[in-house]
Amino acid sequence: LQSKQEFVQLALAGYRNRLIRMNLYLGVAGLSTGIGTVVAGFFGMNLISGLETDPMAFQYVVGLCGLTGVFVAGGCVSYVSGKTMQHRAQTRLTEVQNLTNALSDMCALDFTIKNMMESGVPLT
Repeated sequence: LQSKQEFVQLALAGYRNRLIRMNLYLGVAGLSTGIGTVVAGFFGMNLISGLETDPMAFQYVVGLCGLTGVFVAGGCVSYVSGKTMQHRAQTRLTEVQNLTNALSDMCALDFTIKNMMESGVPLT
């Protein structure tokens, strides 16, 4: 029964992680799209900039916004799924394992000290 519960918990954790990953990717896509939207908003203010007479300005602005969005999305995804995040997770896992080992040793030390105190052995 306990192994079945652990299996269900693992399955739910995997599903939760997929939902979190999808939410993250949707947020990155929103950020990348927002960059183009901001630039479009700036150019849509009907301010005189000198670019309205250039026949290629629209293509340049659209291309630059698209490239910037792609680079931002690529950088975010690379950061999240890249070596930096994996290294940080590995470091935290090592810290947790070291802390677990230290605490398990503390239990053994506590047991030894209690036995020594009960038997009357001096703790010097």
